[in-house]
Amino acid sequence: MTKEQVFGFKIKGGGEGPKHDPYHYNEYSFEFKGKKYIIHLGLAQWIEVNSKKFNANDIDGNNFYDEDVKFINYVIGDGFYDILSELIHNEYSK
Repeated sequence: MTKEQVFGFKIKGGGEGPKHDPYHYNEYSFEFKGKKYIIHLGLAQWIEVNSKKFNANDIDGNNFYDEDVKFINYVIGDGFYDILSELIHNEYSK
């Protein structure tokens, strides 16, 4: 698994939650091995794979809230978080 297998990588940020106490979120969208992914990390945490959403708060009985590495690797594949981190760094370094 390499970053060269990831296509159309985009980063989007914004706010969510109550207006009096909003939370920042980041969303990462890309294609990987023929599937379209959106990773949403903020107050809510989820990963969408070809329009099917996996919720980080309760997936197969595991609580991944605030454990981004474990959650992303669980849904996409072991080691993918490292690739995502490199892609984010490269995007912000432009």
